[in-house]
Amino acid sequence: MRIIALSKETTINYGALWNGIDTKIAGPGSLFTRAGLISEIPGCKATSLDFNHLTLMPAMIDCHVHLAMPYKGSDSFAERVNKILMSGVAAVREAGSRKETFFCDPRLLIANCCRAISKKGHYGSNLSIEVSSLPDALTEINRLASQGAQHLKIVASDVFSFSQYGKTGPLPFSQNELIAMTKLAKKLGLAVMAHANGDEAVRRCIAAGVNSIEHGYFMQEKTLSQLVKHDIAWVPTLTPVAVHLNNPQLSSLLSPSEKEIISRSLERQNKLICLGGALGARIGAGTDAGAKGVPHGSCLIGEIKLLCQAGLTGAQALKAATSEAAKICAFDNIGVIQPGYKALLLAVKGNPLLQPEILAEPEALLLH
Repeated sequence: MRIIALSKETTINYGALWNGIDTKIAGPGSLFTRAGLISEIPGCKATSLDFNHLTLMPAMIDCHVHLAMPYKGSDSFAERVNKILMSGVAAVREAGSRKETFFCDPRLLIANCCRAISKKGHYGSNLSIEVSSLPDALTEINRLASQGAQHLKIVASDVFSFSQYGKTGPLPFSQNELIAMTKLAKKLGLAVMAHANGDEAVRRCIAAGVNSIEHGYFMQEKTLSQLVKHDIAWVPTLTPVAVHLNNPQLSSLLSPSEKEIISRSLERQNKLICLGGALGARIGAGTDAGAKGVPHGSCLIGEIKLLCQAGLTGAQALKAATSEAAKICAFDNIGVIQPGYKALLLAVKGNPLLQPEILAEPEALLLH
């Protein structure tokens, strides 16, 4: 796979093109870029790229990653960024780490939260600032915003249990606390992503007006309908759960009962995703990259395939990692191929709408 820096003016001749929105590919044709943006007009001194045998599509976006994790990994941050780019991913939304870090690399677009916020004594200490009260939480939100955070991550529930089906643990924040935290974040210009498992946690986050639900395991169908009604995005993160069944090393650590519970939990989540696709839910592809057994970069293709297996169409699953992902992560002018958008492009062999597995071997990532 090649990473190509586009010239000031470039003409890309392609065999096919998916624009990040439509349900079919088009082409052949030519795409023009100027000063890093897609243009309607060819440049007078444009460099020409021959991709007549390839399909162009928007570069991919991962809606949920942990760039500092695994904490004991042998690779550096720069090496992780390289793995992400080499997988055809040009942008990510960071979901928190235990140390306050503003991640930056000129090659990769990163939406930073610096650290998540969790309640002391509850789940989340490995990726967040722990607070004991609402005033403490509001103080931290103000501080994170002043230091350059682009969104706020709230840990609004525990993870779900692998040993007791459907158990998601006690809720850390009250409804009023979630409302106050979300209100302040939005006042400061921060979108709010909420880690929430269990129906009550998701319903509280909806009532608080968060921008996205992360995970969302064990919400009810009527709650999913409310998610759609209030135009709140959902990042269902199938990969970090499925890996416990698909990775032999991780699977060997589980009892037969735990494997069955994980399988049932995934089956339930898949049914919700299928329903969400039918209802028009705004679904984003997020991998939890950096979590146990989830590698940076390459895991996004696996998440897209899992979304297709759950019942999304090829176009829905790819939008979850391109145009819809850009909206969820609050990235401006990416994820779609049309004039005025940034020229962040991926070239692949074949039709990714019908064969998402071809994304595992991209030909070129084009960056401005």
